[in-house]
Amino acid sequence: MRAVNPMIRGEGGSVPPSPRRLLSIGIAAYLACQVALPLRYYLGDDRRDERFAWRIFSALAIPPFQCDVRVRELTADEPAGRDVDLSRTLHDAWIASLRHGQDAVVDRFLEARCRSSARVEAVEFSRLCRRDDHRPAPSMRVRLDCRSGAIGTEEATS
Repeated sequence: MRAVNPMIRGEGGSVPPSPRRLLSIGIAAYLACQVALPLRYYLGDDRRDERFAWRIFSALAIPPFQCDVRVRELTADEPAGRDVDLSRTLHDAWIASLRHGQDAVVDRFLEARCRSSARVEAVEFSRLCRRDDHRPAPSMRVRLDCRSGAIGTEEATS
């Protein structure tokens, strides 16, 4: 008489999943992630951040203008502020993200500058853009009060 494996018959335990079923579940999970990550761009608030978007080479990602950025730290000793040398502080890729005006990068950098010294009372980021054809281009100013954590943002087209 032949012995019957109780796992196959369902007696005394559950049937183990087949390797094919595990592979199918893994592929489905991978595809779900590939769809969900780019959806953050379409459902999110920051339309300028296209790092995970399907349209990474769209017109939004390659703007028709050049932007200059500037960061100033304001202290009680220097109320007019002092410029932060971005080329000595950040990698070129992060400076490019600041030039594109990616909100998450701007916020994190301002927070890091607040933590850099107890003397810093506020940090101000400004982004001024210009077009070759002299049509209006966006500008942006963000100020983080290091004591209260309050952020003020002004955006305009000039």
